[in-house]
Amino acid sequence: MALQRQPRPSPDPEYVLRGHRTDVQALLFHPEMDLLYSGDAEGGLVVWDLQQRRPVSSQRLHPANAGVLSLAWLGKNLLSQGRDGTIKGWAVAEDGSCSRDPSLELQTNSYNFCRCSVISYEIDDKPGNGKAILLRESEDGKPGTDESERWLVGVAGSDPATVELWEVMGLVRAHFLAHREDAKMGMCMALQLFVRPETGTLHAAAGYEDGTVAVWDAAQPDSPILHSRMHAEPVMALVMEPSGKWGVSGSAEDKLAIFSIDWAQLELREEEAVPLKKPGVAAVALRHDGKIFAVAGWDGRVRLYRCDTRKPLAVLQYHRSGVQDVRFDERSKRLASGSKDGSIAMWSVYTDT
Repeated sequence: MALQRQPRPSPDPEYVLRGHRTDVQALLFHPEMDLLYSGDAEGGLVVWDLQQRRPVSSQRLHPANAGVLSLAWLGKNLLSQGRDGTIKGWAVAEDGSCSRDPSLELQTNSYNFCRCSVISYEIDDKPGNGKAILLRESEDGKPGTDESERWLVGVAGSDPATVELWEVMGLVRAHFLAHREDAKMGMCMALQLFVRPETGTLHAAAGYEDGTVAVWDAAQPDSPILHSRMHAEPVMALVMEPSGKWGVSGSAEDKLAIFSIDWAQLELREEEAVPLKKPGVAAVALRHDGKIFAVAGWDGRVRLYRCDTRKPLAVLQYHRSGVQDVRFDERSKRLASGSKDGSIAMWSVYTDT
């Protein structure tokens, strides 16, 4: 009698961080130090020492009724987004702690749940080039040393059916570009700015309330250059692969959409629908080596998939409530998951993958 192969059990987290009294909504690793930043639903930020496995500082970034929706790096500043219509920058000291007062504040008047996206660029002022913008992708906008470095912040607009690009000049002044779309798509729910390496042109991938994934060219703000309805429910998260040739989107339904972009034919198409046992995706993260991606589930599980085959690798089970964010850290070779149960689980996911 042949033995039936049993599924591999879920590995335990390497360790768990507890310090939030409410939902953990946003995570961000420091690229040079063993620190993790976590933002919660009451506007609080905790800075964790990952060697000591304990908090080293905490503070309030946004009002309790706004929360911290997302965290990113903006040069040497930590960027926080709340549902109070503001995006704030915080100076980060050498020990990783944040300034008491913001060094930057953008009044976006955006109050929905779409997380902002950050990308860096520079001005090419060589003879014959005028003042051409050279764009380059920045992994989470991590700190740089070039003082001439400039930044674009993408966010769903005060009209939630639009995408706005804010150009941050010297962390002091900003202006925005509004990208309007067909109102039938509804609110913008997920967003990522990315650059085509072949052309250096800026694009925005956006997921909408009606399940549509659209791709915008920043130079053509009147309508998306590509769009396709990937989901029957609102798109809650998406991630683009650095080449801009494919991406992953998740929604309130029980599937992931793997989509590709044929730039020669200017075509966006769904390559594969990956079923989920439970509906609801809060976040998707791509590992830095491009080999696997992680999906944060409303059911409290983190699912890992191979990028080349799109096949599932593991289901990580620890959290008692929905997972709100997942982040890979190339430096420490870990994955962090933050949950509505107030905990952060640290996973080792680089072995044999």
